[in-house]
Amino acid sequence: MSSFDFKKSNRKCSVTGRDFVTGEEYVSALLQREDDLERLDFGLEEWNEPPEECVGWWKSRVPDLDKGRVYWAPRNVLLAYFEHLMEQPASGDMQYVMGLLLVRKRILRLVDNTEGDQGPRMVLIDSAQKKNYEIGVPDLTSEQLLIIQGELEQKLFTDHRQVDVDGGDE
Repeated sequence: MSSFDFKKSNRKCSVTGRDFVTGEEYVSALLQREDDLERLDFGLEEWNEPPEECVGWWKSRVPDLDKGRVYWAPRNVLLAYFEHLMEQPASGDMQYVMGLLLVRKRILRLVDNTEGDQGPRMVLIDSAQKKNYEIGVPDLTSEQLLIIQGELEQKLFTDHRQVDVDGGDE
């Protein structure tokens, strides 16, 4: 089975170069270009019918990112980013908030709260990989939590639901 890496929509019409606006419908198409598939987006006015080299097409709507739900990156991406944070000693606050996010999404499970030399700690487990993580529990204000959560959203969200490689929703 082949695997292709398609680019994400740039929210511009490939014919006119015009930016799509929030709520606008557009058509995305995968076109066969020699040995590659290319994704192009079309405004509804520029889309008549699929071109001959079209492998598949679908209609989408530009989401309003200020409203509605944030869809997080797939599970494997979230875990990879968390493990990257675990390798950065200075990222304790971010590790903690990311750990809470992964517990909330049921990717990790909280198995213990302990008291260590450096203060309170929590132990998280990834049951699928049989891996434990121990992270510090910092004393963060509500404002600090919101700032870190905002940073994570900017790095790890997408504007539509993702499906993990293992077939489950994010």
